Amino acid sequence: MSLKSHTIVLPTDEKLRERLRKKLIEYNARISEPGSPWEFQHPELAHKLYHDLRDACYKAHVLEMVLASAEPVDTRSLSLEMAEKYGDAFDLKQFSNACGVIAFYCGNNAKKAIGGTGLPES
Repeated sequence: MSLKSHTIVLPTDEKLRERLRKKLIEYNARISEPGSPWEFQHPELAHKLYHDLRDACYKAHVLEMVLASAEPVDTRSLSLEMAEKYGDAFDLKQFSNACGVIAFYCGNNAKKAIGGTGLPES
């Protein structure tokens, strides 16, 4: 089966899946980190101001969708959903990078995108 460049497929390796679940926990911790500049702001408003928050939100959302889906995740459709949610604050370039990082972590893409810190050890 050939992969379309706009889909992300959950790997079949259970150890890798566990590492991905740990990474999702890490992203969610970044989003709700005490002492962060966005701690006392509504997440959708803070999303407009903070690059680091957008990065964690996009990666967490994409990874959550991949982990929850039995089918390949269509990042084109997902980008439309995110654009609708965040409106003018949606950063397509940053979202595309987040998709590239998650695809790389899932083994779907040989080229790593900018901004990935790597998967936790198993």
